[in-house]
Amino acid sequence: MKLITYFILIISMMSCSFQEKYEDKLHHELMKLDETIFDNYSFVIIIPEEGCSGCISEAESFYLEHKNDPQIFYIFTNISSIKSIKLRVGKDVINQRNVYIDIKNKFLSIDYNINVYPIILDIRNREKIEYKFLDPGIDLFLEENN
Repeated sequence: MKLITYFILIISMMSCSFQEKYEDKLHHELMKLDETIFDNYSFVIIIPEEGCSGCISEAESFYLEHKNDPQIFYIFTNISSIKSIKLRVGKDVINQRNVYIDIKNKFLSIDYNINVYPIILDIRNREKIEYKFLDPGIDLFLEENN
């Protein structure tokens, strides 16, 4: 029984450590991209091209419905080509002020192996970025946090 308790404790500590490290990586990459993102937006949505196809399709649909929302900055990562992203979400994607096409995969997290799902970042507190993976009902996440 004691062994199970220690095992659970170690797993918990590892998950906390992972979360801090991933949040630090995102904060660092966002600052390198553009420091004003924190001043101009409340949320960042990272959408990979490859991974959970249903989740990605939902995130792309959300983008199409909310691409002009001034609170949201979008990052498309792990894309095979600019042409493929244009075909899926429209030719204007490269001209959107609130979109970054991550050709170099700076926001793809191979180390953490979690970018098979779209990620929603709450960046209203620049010092403590919170994130969650795309869940059905993405509108509710944004409404809860307004």
